[in-house]
Amino acid sequence: IGVTSLTFAAAGEAKTVTVTKKNADDCTIEAATDKSEQFTASVNGMVVTVTPKENTTEQAITAR
Repeated sequence: IGVTSLTFAAAGEAKTVTVTKKNADDCTIEAATDKSEQFTASVNGMVVTVTPKENTTEQAITAR
């Protein structure tokens, strides 16, 4: 499994990642985050979209 890192400058700035499957017939792509209060993640076909919510702190927020 490959990992992609995303960096956001502002709330509402959505980023997308296109997923490619090899040797994974009948595999379903799902998206989740360990910080759902800060990020939303959704899937449309093979594209995962991640959108941050407003960061009201002075610290960077990271999630998996």
